[in-house]
Amino acid sequence: MTQRSFACSQCGAPDLESVREGTMRCPFCGSLYSYAVRGPSVIIRKSGTVVMGRNAKVIVKGGLEVEEGAELQVEGELTLLERAPEDAVASARFRLREQG
Repeated sequence: MTQRSFACSQCGAPDLESVREGTMRCPFCGSLYSYAVRGPSVIIRKSGTVVMGRNAKVIVKGGLEVEEGAELQVEGELTLLERAPEDAVASARFRLREQG
């Protein structure tokens, strides 16, 4: 089974959406996450696939943009900046269960 990248640690949504460089938000519960941004950007074009394993020593000195249709799998750690309200998290979990 493949581990999804950038899954929400609060409600379990499988994908986060980019808000601005260095910031991502859960589209289900609204929790806000950050990732480091320094230097030039890395862009993963549509149909591209990049996997950064748990023990990989990868440094991205700049922004990270993943175009729609591309896949990025990060088995490392994300930092939660702002937890969504509990009712939003509960609602998101319910909608995710209904989806499948």
